[in-house]
Amino acid sequence: MEDRHKECLKSNRDFLCSNISLSTGLLAKLSESGVITDEHLQKLQNIERNDTTKAAVLEFLTEVLPRRAPEAFNLFLEALSKSGQKHIADHLKKWLGDVCSEDAGTFERLRAELRSHYKRRLASIRPMPWQQDTSIYLNLTDMFVERQLKLKTNNKGDERIVTMDDLFTPQETKEIPRRLLIEGNPGIGKSTICQTLAHEWGEQS
Repeated sequence: MEDRHKECLKSNRDFLCSNISLSTGLLAKLSESGVITDEHLQKLQNIERNDTTKAAVLEFLTEVLPRRAPEAFNLFLEALSKSGQKHIADHLKKWLGDVCSEDAGTFERLRAELRSHYKRRLASIRPMPWQQDTSIYLNLTDMFVERQLKLKTNNKGDERIVTMDDLFTPQETKEIPRRLLIEGNPGIGKSTICQTLAHEWGEQS
């Protein structure tokens, strides 16, 4: 089961223990879909018979459901909906939707902060980085010289000349490259190329 589904069960445990009914219909749906086995079913029924329904639900939520296959959570929601407990399934779906919205907002905020950082900190270069005491900085846009890059796309040594704009265009696999290996002699401009790419990304709106 996915971590977000486990967190959903944990965060809503009190609600679920107070509201779920381990009805014959729900248990039948869970058995049919493979969420619980015959052994699980017998154990849950024994707990409910000898203790309380809440204790049986707690056992199901903590010891059974989280250890099942990744699709078990959605099958659980489906079983709830088909056994007269759709309001509980809707409650869990809403909780997941709210959490996903918060995660999306956090991602957008972090991306904006990273772009701002790159735009501000990578706008200049030190022409003599080996001199730690120098305060000479030059504007990256004014000083950067376009490099001729030899692009290798396979292990056969085949290569061709490309510009920086071509680095992230789909090649043989028709997919946008997610990782690039830049090789070259010391001082040839490898770090400056990476800095330029990051700065240009930061400049994008």
